[in-house]
Amino acid sequence: MRSFSFALLVSLAAAGPAMAQTPPDTPQAGVRLQVFVDQRRQAATREQPFGYRQRAGTQAIELLPDSDALMQQWKGDAVLGQAPRLAFERDAKPAPVFLVLDVSNESARPIQATDSYLEIEASATELQPFMALTAWSEAFQLSNHGWGPAENARLSFAFGPERPATERVSLPLGTLGVVAVNPERALIAAVPALPQLREQPPRCPSMEQVRDCLAQLQSTQTMGRIGDIAYVRRNQVLTRLLGTLSYEWRDATGAVQTREQPLNLELRLFSFDTGERPSAAMGPPGPEQEGYEPVALQLERKTYRLRLPYRPLLAAGQNQRFQLALSAPKASRHQLRVVMETSDGRRVTTPRLDLLYFVPKMDLEPARQVR
Repeated sequence: MRSFSFALLVSLAAAGPAMAQTPPDTPQAGVRLQVFVDQRRQAATREQPFGYRQRAGTQAIELLPDSDALMQQWKGDAVLGQAPRLAFERDAKPAPVFLVLDVSNESARPIQATDSYLEIEASATELQPFMALTAWSEAFQLSNHGWGPAENARLSFAFGPERPATERVSLPLGTLGVVAVNPERALIAAVPALPQLREQPPRCPSMEQVRDCLAQLQSTQTMGRIGDIAYVRRNQVLTRLLGTLSYEWRDATGAVQTREQPLNLELRLFSFDTGERPSAAMGPPGPEQEGYEPVALQLERKTYRLRLPYRPLLAAGQNQRFQLALSAPKASRHQLRVVMETSDGRRVTTPRLDLLYFVPKMDLEPARQVR
């Protein structure tokens, strides 16, 4: 298991953050220590697909990914096959959490900071599975990019253009993993002539006549339920797989959690041969992302510290701001504060921070084939 890490980038921040400041902390012996998400630095790093945002929680300031699509797919009710696709080769590389540390001397005397550190209450790997669906024309792949297994997984589905029109099929998937699902057997049960239609595409004079060609084909061959489940686009005859993926997973306490995610994806039944070949376009490669040198920190620990290099000398009434960047090699949760100690024995802390950090697991096993 790779170690968790924090990257620290220390310099004076030239201007305040764009978002609203965190809930004010009570001044401690004339010194105030606060944390903001650094929106300006975050906005300047556009090669990263998402940043982080903060919000006031009931017990702490929450820091979490600023991507509704990602959070819905990870923690919400996103429909697999319909949600925006996250290209993990590019989009989900570790993105630092850019913060500004704000220090204010509200007393009438100078203050010298002698030590500063992160005081971590707990750090733990986030074990909730993160399901991604990659669709091909006639099959699809389910991949768990989360750091905990999805167990007793089951796929239940039927076919139809907008809503299920065939009998529901249930496939046990075991532990995910990566599973390549080919629903060919269920499709052949609905359309018995499907293997012949794929092996030898029927002729049609033009793409504009494909709908008429399909109707004529239905009148001359045994096409099963194709009239109930099919629709056409250009020269292709398509249907939709509509269903749910259910599985169990264990949280950090060992308690079993259950989740059910809806699926809605398009599959190709077969194509008509019209003599026309649709052009294929390929976009440019995605930009590369530069990272930061990490400072190692352990996961699965409680009540420990990580020293920081901030030692400001603050005149009476003076304010200074420092940049702080946090990152980790795994999806994880961290409860922490920034602490600063002064030469006259003062100990100042930020409000408690609750960080939900996201990075996908990429070293997955080869796909298992399920039919």
